[in-house]
Amino acid sequence: MEVLVDGGSTHNFLQERVALHLGIPITASSNFTVMIGNGEVLHCSSVCADVELALDGHQFLLDLFVLPIKGANLVLGAQWLSTLGPVLMDCKALTLSFTWQGNSLILRGKQRQLVEPIHFH
Repeated sequence: MEVLVDGGSTHNFLQERVALHLGIPITASSNFTVMIGNGEVLHCSSVCADVELALDGHQFLLDLFVLPIKGANLVLGAQWLSTLGPVLMDCKALTLSFTWQGNSLILRGKQRQLVEPIHFH
């Protein structure tokens, strides 16, 4: 599963097809709109409540709002990040360090280069 950690997202979001594929129960929630990075506005009206997510062998219990997103299967936003306390993010090394249930945790992202770098002269 491809996970995007995005402090600019207010909530945690899950693709509906992933929820259906994994058999995660989907329930109605209060309606709200979400503006995504390209300016498009999406409507959210359902949630997968109390979903267990394992990251690096550590369990997290999350509410995941169902949204017709593309790209990452799951977006962990400020809703999740705020539960962690102080977080150290190294954008160059793609690491996220924090303490969870008394353990120091370092999550590592995948190194991918999607486009060629642009060099200015």
